[in-house]
Amino acid sequence: MNLKKKNSLFGALDGSAISDIALTDIRPDPDQPRKTFDESTLKDLASSIEQHGLVQPIIVRVDPDKSGKFLITAGERRFRAVQMLEQTTIAAIVRNDDNASVVAIIENLQRVDLSPIEEAEAISRLIDDQGLNQTTAAKLLGKNRLTINQLLKVRQLPAAIRAEAAEMDVSKSILVELALLTDEAMQLKLWQRGREGGLTVREIREAAKAPERSDGEPTNKTSVRRLTRSGSAIFQVNKAVDVLQKQKLSEADRAEIHGIINRLNALTIAAGEAEN
Repeated sequence: MNLKKKNSLFGALDGSAISDIALTDIRPDPDQPRKTFDESTLKDLASSIEQHGLVQPIIVRVDPDKSGKFLITAGERRFRAVQMLEQTTIAAIVRNDDNASVVAIIENLQRVDLSPIEEAEAISRLIDDQGLNQTTAAKLLGKNRLTINQLLKVRQLPAAIRAEAAEMDVSKSILVELALLTDEAMQLKLWQRGREGGLTVREIREAAKAPERSDGEPTNKTSVRRLTRSGSAIFQVNKAVDVLQKQKLSEADRAEIHGIINRLNALTIAAGEAEN
């Protein structure tokens, strides 16, 4: 283990000592929530470190499986960027408290660039490892309990969707809405539609309210409901007209009312033909 105390201009805010540790003695946490790293942004970070130095040391803990080695608690992007520069050591703070793994999860969950899939997996791991319920986890992470519940539902999506979503820039709201659907075939169909030409939350919700036949058209039950609503509206208008006709109306007013009724009836018939 190559660990050298660092006498640096910057110091740990909490008083922890900063050391220069050999990169070969450090490895990423296999349970780290983030699974993908954008190569271009890593290169930008490496360029910044090369010009200005490492402004913030990484945080590591003793590796329980490898003597004399360390696991990254926070700062894997910085670690990878320094690797790109082919440096041999990196400034690090060693923390060996019992909650180091929890700190690692929370630190990553507070980042804005985790994918929804990575975020859901991290929250699930935190809950399982610490024996938390959703309410406690929400307080610990500073999130709404409903948000935690919705993210955990994302883990119930079909494996094919989860795998693709982890590699794509897809919004959390889209995945949550898909997860709320109970029909896996519908989930996969909508996901495919989204991959081909985009998908909105509204479209997913409409699909949930209006089940489709295998040919993609609304079910007969849905069509009947639509026609029933249209017919009911016409019936109500006709009742109103009957009342009006008992009043003293000019011939022009009566003609206009009957014209409106005829147009509404024509629209209802057209709607019925379109549904069939």
